[in-house]
Amino acid sequence: MKKLPKGAEASNILVGELSTLDKPISAFIRLSEAVPLGDLTEVPVPTRFIFILLGPAVSQEQLSFSSPF
Repeated sequence: MKKLPKGAEASNILVGELSTLDKPISAFIRLSEAVPLGDLTEVPVPTRFIFILLGPAVSQEQLSFSSPF
């Protein structure tokens, strides 16, 4: 971890789908003190911010991966 500055902290973004939801819900969490969250991050630094987004389950046909370019 030579390249990480002393006191570095992580932010985690978690995205998922839940079949019981009708519309998306989200939460932004700021921890008063950064804490290690195990293997959630790729590098062993404590986490300060967490963003969670949950949306209703969709079928593969409903997804569009077309590019506007």
